[in-house]
This record gives sequence, structure tokens and C-alpha cells, in this order.
Amino acid sequence: MSRIPRISGQRASRRLAFVALWLLGSFAGPAYGESPEFYDALLEEAFGAIEADYRLDWAYTESLTSSKGTSVGRFDPSLPEGARWSLMSVDGRKPKAKEVSRYLKAKAKEEAIPQDEESSGPESVAESNSLELIEETSEYWLLSFVPAGEDESGDFMKYLDGRLKINKVGPYLEYLEIRSKGPFKPKFALKVKKIFTRLEFAPVGEDGPYLPQAVDFDIDVRAIGVLKMREKVSMRYSDYEYVGE
Repeated sequence: MSRIPRISGQRASRRLAFVALWLLGSFAGPAYGESPEFYDALLEEAFGAIEADYRLDWAYTESLTSSKGTSVGRFDPSLPEGARWSLMSVDGRKPKAKEVSRYLKAKAKEEAIPQDEESSGPESVAESNSLELIEETSEYWLLSFVPAGEDESGDFMKYLDGRLKINKVGPYLEYLEIRSKGPFKPKFALKVKKIFTRLEFAPVGEDGPYLPQAVDFDIDVRAIGVLKMREKVSMRYSDYEYVGE
């Protein structure tokens, strides 16, 4: 089954998103489009083009910026387990020993989180038959979709819009984003001012593979007298190097 690759550095951001969710054509012109089944199959193919297990063979640099500052780290799967992550800088300077220790502990916890392959495919992102064409050019399809959700998260998802872009070279998923339509109140005394998340992918080198390039989260949730959560997180991935056999 095609699935979204596990992207490191998202542990805190995924937790923020989870809390927020729990609380709560070949020419530019009119978008006539194909059948919903056509776009479902297209999305499956585009997901399949992304190398889900890239972290087995590719070293890369990760830059994470949040309200706490910016950290730059390097991941190398060819190194022994426990030594694959290194902290290169914090806010543009050499990291302190305490910062290195804290960073490596956080990465160890992150690595220990199992990936649920059953809930990481296209069906975990978009409701079946909900994809609609916004624009088609000779280079891409731009589609809207209804974000997938179950139980309480399903009620929450009705306040969100999804959009994705599929590059015709591949084809592969160029980006996927989910955002709130505007401020809303999913529960009494709870106000969600903003939710935004975006994942970007691109080929490494001239012929691929297609790997993660960026992840962004922007969340603003308020609960009267209980919670005030405002967090913006930006992650960038660069300097990919193949280290597999």
C-alpha cells in the first residue's frame, strides 16, 4: 500500500496537531476534470512515487524552526544505532553540551515511535471520491479534497479544507496541505483560530527519487481558562546523500 513516508523531527509538531484535532487539466482553463475514481487512482500513484523508506538509505540535514529557535541536525543511517543523529547548530551557533544531550534524547524517543502503516496511505488523508480538480496544466494537477477523519476527528474535519498538487513528471505528490476554513468553535468554550499543515516533496537529483523537502505546522487553539496553544513549526530537509549499499 502506498503511504506517506515517516518524516523525522515532527514529534512535537505531531503532538500539537493531535491535541488540536482531538479537542475539537493539460491546459490552463476551466476545471472540468475527470471522474472522482480517476483522481483517487491518480493520488494512489502519486503517493506510490514517494520513497517511503528513504531513511534506510539516505542521509540528510534537518533544519527545525519553532518558537524555541532553530536547530540544525544531521541524520546518517549508515552509522550505528544511537549515533545516527548529530546536532550541528542551535540558532546559528555551536550547540552546548546540554543542548546536544537534550536533542539526542528527543531523537531517540522519536525513533522509538512505531509507524502505523495501516493509517498512512492516501485513504488516511483524503475521503474517497472527494478529490475535485481546481486546475490542470501541462505540468500538474491541482486538486481539492475533503480531509479524512473518524469519530470525533471526523466532526472536526468538516471545518477544514484540503488541497494537493500532483506533478505530471512521475507523477508524484508535490505538496499536500490542510487548513481551517476560518476560525471555528468545535466545542463549548473552545475556539480554533487557525490550523494549517503542509508537506512538500521533490526529486533528489535529475531522476529522483522523490523525497521530503519541507513540513510546516501553524496552530492557534484557545480554551477559556484552560488552554492557549499557539505554535508555528517549520522543518526543511536538504543535502541528501545516498549511503545505502
